[in-house]
Amino acid sequence: MNLALECLERFSDFGYEGLVTGIEPTMAGHFLLSTAELQPSLGPRRTEIAEIAEATNNGSDPPAWQNPEVFAQIALLAQAAARKDDPSAVLELLRVQLGLIEFADARLGDGIFRLVHVDGSIRACRGGRVERLEDQIVEAVAGVPARVLLPHKGLFDGLVSADLYRADSDPYDRADFCKKVLAAVDLLDSYSPEIAADFRNVIRTIVLVPDLHDSRQWSYNLRLAYFGAVFVNAFAIGRHAMAEALMHEYFHQRLWQWWTYDRPSGLPPEDLLIRSPVTNREKPAIVMLQALLIYLSAQRLYADFLSDEALTLDEQQWVEQRASNLSAAIPDLHQALVEHIPQETTSALMIDYAMERFAAHVG
Repeated sequence: MNLALECLERFSDFGYEGLVTGIEPTMAGHFLLSTAELQPSLGPRRTEIAEIAEATNNGSDPPAWQNPEVFAQIALLAQAAARKDDPSAVLELLRVQLGLIEFADARLGDGIFRLVHVDGSIRACRGGRVERLEDQIVEAVAGVPARVLLPHKGLFDGLVSADLYRADSDPYDRADFCKKVLAAVDLLDSYSPEIAADFRNVIRTIVLVPDLHDSRQWSYNLRLAYFGAVFVNAFAIGRHAMAEALMHEYFHQRLWQWWTYDRPSGLPPEDLLIRSPVTNREKPAIVMLQALLIYLSAQRLYADFLSDEALTLDEQQWVEQRASNLSAAIPDLHQALVEHIPQETTSALMIDYAMERFAAHVG
């Protein structure tokens, strides 16, 4: 079961096929041109930006939409334009990410540059000197197109806030972290080949963050500002929770993508907050609507895990408790959403459909 894709087929105007054939290939160019249109300070650079946008459709390998760094630069361009800063450095790095110019020829300042989807490198520039960092940071996981980025000070400066990507990092076991990611993907493969296959299509960067020292913060994403990338706190979780975290953020990525191009009627406003019955934190109701689909899927994920005879006693107890907590929280979350979503809207139909699937499984 892939509830995100089920809902996409049932409640969107274009369905899965329309998304992957009609929208994805032009996403990067569309976002870039929209940024130029929405930011008046970019007016003098419109022709230059249009030329870069055209290059996002040039059939590069990987295509532009499969490089999360392209979306990161577009987001940073919007921020620079809103501040009326000179966008030259952002546009230059965008050209590098799209393969239009070589890194060595780019006019960039100091910083860490993630070029994993260009040439596999990560480079730190300081005072004209360039240091290669990829051996310290980048890992490949067998059978997964995504590259795993290990915790490293300053790796996401300017893109991720310091409370979500800390400047300091506790020591960690590199091999253990990679083993967790591989085991988690294997668990997704075993549970739902459909989810695992689309996860591989969408997620191209898995960022393992410095320890957040928060047992409730397993993972997060930057919506479409870093499309195709997920952030996971491997310090806080084992392989089963890692599987949930990867699926959780993959769902968010697909749903934000869909809702950007075909916004379902009845979605709550961004500023409306409700309390999550899982984390006990206040979150935007629009995010918790996505979370309902995610928690339903996670509950089924853990039910599947319980059939694994190789579970240790500690793992079995943890998985049972997580499944129980989710089962109890799902009806409460649905009710909280019902109070804020108008009846007969697409959003109302979507959450009711999800609960029908939940009832069929647990009943």
